[in-house]
Amino acid sequence: MGKMNQDEFLGRLRNRNSHYAAGEFEVLGEYAGIGAPLRCRCLVCGNVWDGNPDSMLRRNSRCPKCGRPAAGKSSGKSRTLTHEEFVGRATDVCPDIEVVGRYAGANTRLVVRCRTCGYSWEAFPATILRSCSCPCCTNRVAVEGGQRPRDHASRYRGGVGLRAQWGAEAYRRRGGLLQKGLVAMP
Repeated sequence: MGKMNQDEFLGRLRNRNSHYAAGEFEVLGEYAGIGAPLRCRCLVCGNVWDGNPDSMLRRNSRCPKCGRPAAGKSSGKSRTLTHEEFVGRATDVCPDIEVVGRYAGANTRLVVRCRTCGYSWEAFPATILRSCSCPCCTNRVAVEGGQRPRDHASRYRGGVGLRAQWGAEAYRRRGGLLQKGLVAMP
């Protein structure tokens, strides 16, 4: 298939982009290829921008100024959740996990506790929202003395949790977590 001309491009744009078909923006520039920027003007807010013809055809793109808020998106700047917002999301997604530590951003670990067995550990917030499982209850924690984590945890259900302390140096060296020790904590 050969290169489209201006009329073919505008015909495809009319068929594939609902915003163009609705008269929300107009194409000012001459079509020079699928990857060449194309000057456009928003008929809603008057913004002029260089659009990507591929995005206009495939992704139904529109004015970046007034289109983002209309689509329910932010201004492009990420918003940090408050501690209360994170705890609310974590409780909705993972009712068996209690957030003990303070949420300080997506890249800072926080302490969480399993409500089933009482095991406490540090995890990244995204991991809590995604995996929603206790390492002790799912037998992913090795304990000293050859006991299974579930057996070890069941002895401490009466208000005492378990906390594994992992060696970061061993993790970098061997590519896995090695336990320094297991301590019972109130």
